[in-house]
Amino acid sequence: MKKFIFFLLICFQSIGFSNVNWTKITKNQNKDTFYIDLNRVSKDKEFILFWVLIDSPPNALSNRSGIKSITFKIQCNCLSYAYKTEKTVFFSESMGRGKESYTSKFYATNFSSKGFWTFPSKNSSEEKVIKYLCKQKK
Repeated sequence: MKKFIFFLLICFQSIGFSNVNWTKITKNQNKDTFYIDLNRVSKDKEFILFWVLIDSPPNALSNRSGIKSITFKIQCNCLSYAYKTEKTVFFSESMGRGKESYTSKFYATNFSSKGFWTFPSKNSSEEKVIKYLCKQKK
């Protein structure tokens, strides 16, 4: 019976991950990889709402406080490329796995616009992600 329950848990976890479709967009100079979840993109007349995952390399600096990946829920205006972060989740393992936390001592410099509108820097990872997504959703 225990084996059967364990099997069901594995199946349900696999189903949960199958709903996530992380598409690699770019890497930054720190070798962090940026992904967009194409299954969680919504659009209205003016804004796109989407999820970004930033995955750190295995040898990331120790000052990241055990954070291996971060997801951000972003609202973006594709006409101006202005964006704001609606939600941030930190993870102890790569690709959005492991222990979740909504706070961290690690300050994420990418997509850190919690509650206010900002613009991506020219040729930044944020700009590449936003331009890719806005082009896809026209």
